[in-house]
Amino acid sequence: MNFKSLPQMLDYFKDEETCIKYYEQMRWKGNPVCPHCKAEKPYKTNRGYKCSSSDCYKKFTVKVGTIFHNSKIPMRTWFVALFLTTHKKGISSVQLAVDIGVTQATAWFMLHRLRKMYKAKVEEQLGKDKVVEIDETHIGGKEKNRHWKKRRSKVNEELARDGTIYNKKKVVVGIIERSGQVVLKYFPNPQAKSISPFIQETVKNGSDIMTDESVLYYSYKTTALGGG
Repeated sequence: MNFKSLPQMLDYFKDEETCIKYYEQMRWKGNPVCPHCKAEKPYKTNRGYKCSSSDCYKKFTVKVGTIFHNSKIPMRTWFVALFLTTHKKGISSVQLAVDIGVTQATAWFMLHRLRKMYKAKVEEQLGKDKVVEIDETHIGGKEKNRHWKKRRSKVNEELARDGTIYNKKKVVVGIIERSGQVVLKYFPNPQAKSISPFIQETVKNGSDIMTDESVLYYSYKTTALGGG
């Protein structure tokens, strides 16, 4: 959606019919295809299409097989949510509910589907022709600010049997291409032996990797992945 502002987008998508036609062009480029059997040239109906294949004959709309499938939420509302989530670093379901005028439960449902769509767009592996940066961050407030029932026992903060130290905060490791995609993963107890497989699965062999001085990425500091 190459709209410069939300008002500009709303001026374009004045009704549901406009939204449907726009999405049909985005998905099919003028050649509708049955999402059930992939047959082309379906019959046009009052509410969508009907497959022309004698083995199928199923009715469908452009929403079938997408994040909009089986949703009663207007496409215009979906497009506003899509615009907002792509133009902000992060938005909660509570804030999205206020912005688009739906309940918090509906906003949570929409965010869940939108994030699923964004995840599907990420390439299977990153890097190769782009420099890949890897780093971790610790998420969570101070222990003293937690409810007393949710505070960790001091026993858990002592040295664990496997030689690691229990961390009060959540650790998230991020792998990002410069001017490209980003992949995040939560590690309850980060170690080099657990993070290394994640890097191997996410980054293409031969990619140039940049990290900090953390021992978690020691084997990736001087050579490209798979470079020997």
